[in-house]
Amino acid sequence: MPLWIPALKAALPYVASVVGSAIPAFTARKDQARTNDLISQQIAELQQAVTANAGSIRLLAQQLENTLKAVEQGGNALERSLNESRELLVRHERLAAQREQEYAQMQRTLRQTRWLALGALATALLALLAALRPA
Repeated sequence: MPLWIPALKAALPYVASVVGSAIPAFTARKDQARTNDLISQQIAELQQAVTANAGSIRLLAQQLENTLKAVEQGGNALERSLNESRELLVRHERLAAQREQEYAQMQRTLRQTRWLALGALATALLALLAALRPA
């Protein structure tokens, strides 16, 4: 999921209020003489909208900053975990190589032991035959 989606989800509830505040509810013109009052009222409405927008933008910026901090912390934690996993993998590969060498050495020792046992058996059989042979 792209990183901007959580930020967008956090911002959506405030977008409607920002847009609603940006469109002032102007009063209808009834009289040309009241134009100055109307302009003053519209300016006041615009100032209120700008103030509301500034507050909403400040809130959105804070939420975006919090979101980015959380993403950065998550990325750092993930990077640490990945580095630890790599270290464990290297350690296990070394152990596996050592065990393979030990296994090969044990196989060689087993073959040597079998040959020695066969030689001892042959020697015992010869000694038994020599003992059973009439003189």
